Amino acid sequence: MSKQTIYQFYAELDDFSLKKDKLKIKIWRRFKTKSNITVAHLGYILQVLFEMTASHLMRFESIIDENTHIKVTKYAMPFDLEEFYDGQIEEKFRKIQTPSGIVEVKEIICYKDATNININKVLIQPKDNISFVYDFGDNWNVTIKLEKILSFEDSTIEKLPLLLEGNGFGIIEDVGGTPGLEEFYKSSLKKKGEKFKEYLEWLCSHPCYNRMNFEEIDLTAINIDDINFRLSKLPAIYKKIYEHNNYPSQKSIDLIQRKYLI
Repeated sequence: MSKQTIYQFYAELDDFSLKKDKLKIKIWRRFKTKSNITVAHLGYILQVLFEMTASHLMRFESIIDENTHIKVTKYAMPFDLEEFYDGQIEEKFRKIQTPSGIVEVKEIICYKDATNININKVLIQPKDNISFVYDFGDNWNVTIKLEKILSFEDSTIEKLPLLLEGNGFGIIEDVGGTPGLEEFYKSSLKKKGEKFKEYLEWLCSHPCYNRMNFEEIDLTAINIDDINFRLSKLPAIYKKIYEHNNYPSQKSIDLIQRKYLI
C-alpha cells in the first residue's frame, strides 16, 4: 500500500427492503475518502450520507466468530465508553442459536476509542467490513465494506470525501428504526392517504425536516450534488459536537436543517 491512499467504500442500511414496481429498493452509498481519517470521522461521513443529524450516540462494531468464541471490537466515542477505557477487554458468556441447538459461547469484547484510531488500521484490505450503529433507541445499522484501495496518483478526485452513487433518501430521525422507515416510505410512494398526511404533519413540526417539501421528494432517489455539498461542510460540525461537546452555532444548525433550500 502506498503512503497516501484513498479508500472506496460500499455502505448499505441493514434490514431495510421495499418494493416499487416489482423492484426491490435498498438504501446504499458508494463513496471515497482518505484512508488516514479516524474511525470517528468515518462515522461523521456516514451520518451525512444517510441523513443522520448528529443528534444521537454512535459507534462502530466489528464481530468475528472464532468457533470457540466471539470477538467483538467496539469503536466508541470517549464519552460513550462510560466506565470502560481504550483497550479494555471484557469477557462474558451468551447463548446463541446454532443448527444443533442453543449453545453458550464466550464473548470477548474489546473497547477502542474511535477518535484515536485510523480506518487504515481497522479496514486493511478489500472486502474487510465493519458495522456502524447510530441511535441506540431506533438502532440504525449500516454495513460498510472496503471495495478498493487507490493511490492519489490513480485518482482524479480533488475533494474528499465524495459520494459516487447511491439509492434512497436515507433514514428519517425518530421514525422508529427500519420498521418505521419502511412504513413511512410505503406511504410516501402513494403520496396520499391519512397515514401520509400524518407523516407530513409530523415532519413539518420536526426541526430536522421542516425545511423540506416531502410532498415533492422521491424518497427512493438520491440527490448526489446536495450530499456532496453537505459532505464538504457537515463532518467538521459533527466532529465539534461529538469530540468537543460544542453546541452548533445557528449558522451550523441552519446548514444541518437545509435552510439553504428556502
